[in-house]
Amino acid sequence: GMKHAAFVRSPHAHAEIKNIDVAKAQAMPGVIGVLTGKELKADGIGNLICGWMIHSKDGSPMKMGAWSPLAFDRVRYVGD
Repeated sequence: GMKHAAFVRSPHAHAEIKNIDVAKAQAMPGVIGVLTGKELKADGIGNLICGWMIHSKDGSPMKMGAWSPLAFDRVRYVGD
């Protein structure tokens, strides 16, 4: 059947992630899995890439920084 996903976003900007307790979420009825950025990194899930290439005025390709799909060490902005 159909599955749904829910995300918990950070209410803080520029904050270190010390711990994420997923016990209550895992114990909820119907929950089949809880993922954090730490698990994604441990499983070798790579960084997000840009869906389209943008070129500079001189024609050189843009430089893409590493951007994890879920924060694992620190959040960068509110909502991360």
